[in-house]
Amino acid sequence: MSGPSALTYESRLMQLPKKSLVHQLAFSQGILESMLVPFLVVDCKYHLLYVNHAAVTLQHGSQEPESFLDQHISTLLGNCEHALTLLQQCFSTNAWFEYAELHLDTLEGGSHAVQASISPVFGMDNELLGASMLLQPAQALSSQNLLEISPGPGLLAHQELAQKPLVLMAREDGSLTSNDLTLERFLESMALTMEAFLPAGHKALMAECLQTGQRKSGLLHKVGGRIYSWSYNPLLALNTVQVSISDVTACQSGPDGTQEERLHDPLTGLPNRALFMVLLAQAGKRAARAGSRNFAVLYVDLDRFKLINDSLGHDVGDALLRAVSQRILNVLRSCDTLARLSGDEFAILLDTVDDEAGAMHAAERILVALGKPFTIRSYELFTTATIGIVVDNGSGATPEELVRNADTAMFRAKGMGKGSCVIFDKNMHKSARKRLEIEMDLKRTLDRDEFHVYYQPIVNLRTLTLQGFEALVRWFHPVRGMVSPGDFIPLAEETGMIIHIGTSVLYESCRAMADWRAAYPAFRNLMLSVNLSVRQFNSPTLLDDIQQILAWSEFPPHLLKLEITESGIMENAETSLNLLHALKDMQICLSIDDFGTGYSSLSYLHRFPFDYLKIDQSFIKLMHQSDENRKIVKTIISLARDMEKQLIAEGIETREQLATLRTLGCEYGQGFLFARPLAPEDTETLLATDHTWTTLLQEPEPQEDRFWREDE
Repeated sequence: MSGPSALTYESRLMQLPKKSLVHQLAFSQGILESMLVPFLVVDCKYHLLYVNHAAVTLQHGSQEPESFLDQHISTLLGNCEHALTLLQQCFSTNAWFEYAELHLDTLEGGSHAVQASISPVFGMDNELLGASMLLQPAQALSSQNLLEISPGPGLLAHQELAQKPLVLMAREDGSLTSNDLTLERFLESMALTMEAFLPAGHKALMAECLQTGQRKSGLLHKVGGRIYSWSYNPLLALNTVQVSISDVTACQSGPDGTQEERLHDPLTGLPNRALFMVLLAQAGKRAARAGSRNFAVLYVDLDRFKLINDSLGHDVGDALLRAVSQRILNVLRSCDTLARLSGDEFAILLDTVDDEAGAMHAAERILVALGKPFTIRSYELFTTATIGIVVDNGSGATPEELVRNADTAMFRAKGMGKGSCVIFDKNMHKSARKRLEIEMDLKRTLDRDEFHVYYQPIVNLRTLTLQGFEALVRWFHPVRGMVSPGDFIPLAEETGMIIHIGTSVLYESCRAMADWRAAYPAFRNLMLSVNLSVRQFNSPTLLDDIQQILAWSEFPPHLLKLEITESGIMENAETSLNLLHALKDMQICLSIDDFGTGYSSLSYLHRFPFDYLKIDQSFIKLMHQSDENRKIVKTIISLARDMEKQLIAEGIETREQLATLRTLGCEYGQGFLFARPLAPEDTETLLATDHTWTTLLQEPEPQEDRFWREDE
């Protein structure tokens, strides 16, 4: 089209008469957000003042609604003499017409029946500006459909609210005004007063909307066994709020056909997954229509909630979830939506965001809010959150896809550490698919012989002789080949399969070391170090499993050293302390793995009955990059010496690192400088040759050692 359609939406508004402009502003800010059925507004000369997307789709497919503004109604609806007659009567008598049947021409030359509800539209001084028209398929309100709803008072009014959202204007004092008879008929048929129909906090929501200028949507209110969705849209230019009310009871039918409230989480009162998906779908449609509008989905997972819930009880856990919900709501805009998906997982719909940076800033505000302590029933509790973010512009992605992608980003954020947030990108799809494939293979692997135990030498740094081995699991997949432990260990931990894997590694390594003790008497006192994952450490069968393995393998318990991460210990310090003392009573040696990378408290550390501290390889690698890094390692060694603990440094790769650690007094070490993890046959070769590493004290830097094999 030419003429007005070539102008911008805003410039066309400026050309309208003032009264019509006020009316147009009201609709442009609010109706588009709440009307999902065909809806239009005409002036008294039958020219279109407002057209929503659904009305255009009804007759013209994918054309833009703005192209019809200022055009005669026949441009949109075609030959519609009956509609013009009804509109003329509406203008002359101020009458309403409910569900009048119209026959509209189709582009193919045929016609189809619709039902029209026509209402006069007045300006702020009660001057007639035109009429609104809502269109529905003729069969939508047939007698058959009416009978499908349980009979009762106000049946017709219920049906109308379900099919046509009721749009009202609310004054500054909260009172509602309407030129639509539906509300009056509804209240009369239900014998309700307006006060009984209003949701709790109606006036407060009104005040908040006018103060912040933000929309509030999806508020559910139950009256007389039915559930209504209320949305508030501020019209700041008019100092009023537009209120949209829909009957959403039918959205909640249970599998047995009964009507039940299923859109809210009973614990927090937040929207649940079902309602969140509906609101997310609507946000996608709005963004698609606008063309340049972004919205975002945040997937929020609380860290350490299970620990709090299990140790302090479900009542405290439930109270914490409610407190977390309120804390998040306090930093969201009123137009945003917070939902509880399940357990300690929440989802947030940011109704509009400028870009990914805007979504990230919102996530960071949430992390800051949750970083402050919670006081729950005299307990001071700390929890953080991990957040995955998806930003979308109406791309056509389904709500399920958006939530899945946000969940994928959240999982990636967990790998970065607690209290992180990550924005989804398409490459994460590949990683997620790979993760799923590995998880499926991992489950099948338990019944196959694909896991093998490798042994990395632990060396006495003073004498450069063999002190023991660390047992490490390796997975050789028949198709993928060697699967990195970094790929499958976290999955095994998450799914619980790590308990079976860890128990198998412990048994196999104890059995092998017992055999080598018998075959090589000179090495009868070698130590065996085995890692315990957090999941395995918290297993209720851990002590029984270890006792049975030591009995079956006949491996001396005093030569077994179990390595546990300090973060795994500190998650439940008192329980860990009791378990560690039970292991010490079995004469087993204990070591803190990756020391310095967790969040241990020295006030607890001195109480734990550990024999060894293992310096994390990250400190060793950085040791010669600056004097500060070297001082950190020196401090750790001094701390261990003061606490009468022995030290093992992991990740030693250069002679310079070895020389520094010897000078600082570190007792033991392991790393590629000595040997990579060895297959059992290579381990026997090392034992048979009585290998030492004294040549590392000579110059120049040696060629690749026999045990520096890249066979893993």
